[in-house]
Amino acid sequence: MKAKRREKQRKAAQQLGLQKRRMLMEKTLQEEQDELAKNHQIGMVIELIKENAVGTSLRVSVNSITARSLAKAMWVNNTITCLDLSSNDLNDHAGTYLARILKRNSTLKKIELDNNRLGPKSCQAFGESLMSNTSLVYLSLDSNPIVTENDSSGFRVLADALRVNRTLTSLNLWRTGITESAGKVLASAIDENHTLLFCDNGHNAITVGDVKKITDKLDTNLANFEKNERQRRQNEFDKEQERLKVEEKQQVNSLKHVAEEPESSHF
Repeated sequence: MKAKRREKQRKAAQQLGLQKRRMLMEKTLQEEQDELAKNHQIGMVIELIKENAVGTSLRVSVNSITARSLAKAMWVNNTITCLDLSSNDLNDHAGTYLARILKRNSTLKKIELDNNRLGPKSCQAFGESLMSNTSLVYLSLDSNPIVTENDSSGFRVLADALRVNRTLTSLNLWRTGITESAGKVLASAIDENHTLLFCDNGHNAITVGDVKKITDKLDTNLANFEKNERQRRQNEFDKEQERLKVEEKQQVNSLKHVAEEPESSHF
């Protein structure tokens, strides 16, 4: 009897949880629809994003509610490569939606979110997305409180993403509340990353020693990148020279063939 009662209670709790989530989703959706109804201009922009009718770069003013609608529109967009939502006073909830763009969009290469109110939840969401994203090369979280004295959990997820991500080359973490302990986590993660080239980490509580570790590793990454780029350009040059030689040889052989053909008899 006790087992059956516990199972019944478990199912009731599960059903209640599902009901609460459904109600929250409905409330969130209604909130977004009401906000778009009040702001026809941003509504038109969002429709254009869905229809891929905008250029490669987009700078737009949104609030924390319309930013969620914009994020959903970006899930199906394949034209925008640079998105700038800086200085919009966006909250942590909006940041999680923006981070999830990277799970569905493989076109976006640059996101600027400077000077908003994105917190640990946004930071965690970006970390989770960067675990699998292979298109983003630039992310700026400048002047967002992504680390607090009591919560660095999201930052640790972002650091773990840096250990495995092989696409991101520039990360701006200026004045993001990074504590001394979080700075050590960042230095350790970057030490395992071989593709990140720039990481602005000033105006935080990172120790001088960890800043040096980060700087030295980024310098190594940049030197290797430049070396590989020189080799790539040399390989392309050699390939083009070889192609030209083959083409020249074919032309010479063609001319020889024409010269060796007997003249046609005339009657």
